Amino acid sequence: MVVLVVSILTTVALGAASAAAEVLVDQPPGPAGVAVRSDGPAEWDDPFDDFAVPIGGHWHLEAIQVFGKAELEHPRTFNVEIFSGWGSSSPLLDSQDRIFTERVTVAGGPNYLIPIVGAPRLDHPSAFESGQTWISVQAVSTGGEDDWYWLTGPGTPGTVPAYIPGSSSEAPGAEPGLAFQLLGTATQTVKASVSGAGTITSNPPGISCPGTCAAEFPRGTALTFTAGATTPAGRFAEWGFRNTGFMGPPGALVPVQIPSPCGGTGGCAFRLDADANVGAVFEPIDEATVLRVTRDHRTGKGRLLVWAPGEGVLSLKSPGLHSYFPRWVPAGLVRIPLIPTKKVADTLRNRGRATVSARIEFRARGVDDPGATRVPVTLIEKRSEAPRGKRH
Repeated sequence: MVVLVVSILTTVALGAASAAAEVLVDQPPGPAGVAVRSDGPAEWDDPFDDFAVPIGGHWHLEAIQVFGKAELEHPRTFNVEIFSGWGSSSPLLDSQDRIFTERVTVAGGPNYLIPIVGAPRLDHPSAFESGQTWISVQAVSTGGEDDWYWLTGPGTPGTVPAYIPGSSSEAPGAEPGLAFQLLGTATQTVKASVSGAGTITSNPPGISCPGTCAAEFPRGTALTFTAGATTPAGRFAEWGFRNTGFMGPPGALVPVQIPSPCGGTGGCAFRLDADANVGAVFEPIDEATVLRVTRDHRTGKGRLLVWAPGEGVLSLKSPGLHSYFPRWVPAGLVRIPLIPTKKVADTLRNRGRATVSARIEFRARGVDDPGATRVPVTLIEKRSEAPRGKRH
């Protein structure tokens, strides 16, 4: 939760927030427009909550706008401080808890737009972690300067606004909730993970993993992720996570489940309304493809043309063929000579043809079990004819 606590708050000047800024919190003035002195001391009481960063949300504060009234309109100087907090009924505004401070002079009046430059991101990571932050905005008085009064507003539905109880400066009948706006951008974080040889890229751009595996996008962004193998020996298997480890008591361990908006083998597209984890699993292709059998029609000798999807061990297993395999091969085309055993060679000489069964095995790098392709191979015996005119 983020709590706005102020004895003096400021407004935002034109140009103080970027064009992409949005109203993160809107606490408008009440219909009576009761004014409260801005230089009175704040007396803490429970509760103070004016607004909350959504669970799993991240806010980038760019400006604070306050609504007030003053006898004279002229530039005013404000001190802005942001403190980290833990939800106690009385915030400990100690210097060691201060995460941001600035002193800025803002033109205008009676409403002021205070630019917030370089403030840290305000987070509420999860329901188990605190997202509370205290923001203090105090006008700096310079002796004869006229008083600036802060207009109060109604309580925001679903929350209890901050107020100054029991203060002598509080106007009778003042409505709870000081009138202000917080301006900035709300973002969500996406983390990507790749298992195997592949990449994940996002549209809109921001994630290209491996490399850039985490990015923030505006809340509500429509995201599409694309997965692609980085080697011809690999292929996309599924969206999700593998080898995430185990948790639980001894003897009852269960796999760690990582929630993900994408699963299966289809597309991955979703609207970003909370932090998300996207994973893609890639597997090596473990089978070789026999392209064709080629033969020398003069001698009858042939060979198999095999496509290996990546680096690995290629084997030829056949009871009717000799082979110099298994051997390590690169990705691409591999030529395997067809050399018949003596039994098959005798059949060739007697019949002119012999068919054997060949088993092609390929074990990709990093894969324990090979993939196999079985193919029938027909051998044909071809003999050279004697030149015409020469008979023996």
